[in-house]
Amino acid sequence: MLASVKFLGVAAALGVLAPAFADRLVVIPTGKKLPLGTYRFESLLGPGDPSSKSWSIGAAFNKFFDGQVAWERGDDMAERVSFDLGFNLVDPVIGFAPGFSVGVRDLTGESRDGRMLYAALTHYEGLTGTHNSDVPLEFTVGLSAGDRTGVFVGLVVPFTRWTRFISEYDTRRLTQGFQFTPTQALDVRWLHRPGESFWTVTLRLRQ
Repeated sequence: MLASVKFLGVAAALGVLAPAFADRLVVIPTGKKLPLGTYRFESLLGPGDPSSKSWSIGAAFNKFFDGQVAWERGDDMAERVSFDLGFNLVDPVIGFAPGFSVGVRDLTGESRDGRMLYAALTHYEGLTGTHNSDVPLEFTVGLSAGDRTGVFVGLVVPFTRWTRFISEYDTRRLTQGFQFTPTQALDVRWLHRPGESFWTVTLRLRQ
């Protein structure tokens, strides 16, 4: 209960301070961010025991520095709160230049994935066609050091404007699945990694 109260308090503070948020694929950070004036709220259901779940909210402190606070409850029913901080130097330009971000995930070392420093590049490759509605393919590669040290990669392949295939390797495990985007404000994902499958729901709100 105390962890939940702390999470809500920090989330409210971020909402007051900031107009945007740090972006990530599933777990790995990316070299991009959403437009200013957007907030991201995400809920994860599963894996494992049905009671295990997590919530997160992200926001930017200014046009370069952004952060996220996350609350999670694992199969052991323990509640943990973690914080991320990122610096986005430049956003990707489709077919021309990648976006670049550096930062730290889980400043407090409380999450099940642990603390890490990272640098990430994200490239957009423009696609044309009747079905994908010109949604770009997205590729991310990065380096991390800490509890997860190594190379991480991510790929997003659009089938249509509303459906995408997602794949990432976070230095330890491969996660793959599909994303359905019925509106610009809502994403629903089904994801699988070795030994577990889960759903995520993401809501984006604009000022």
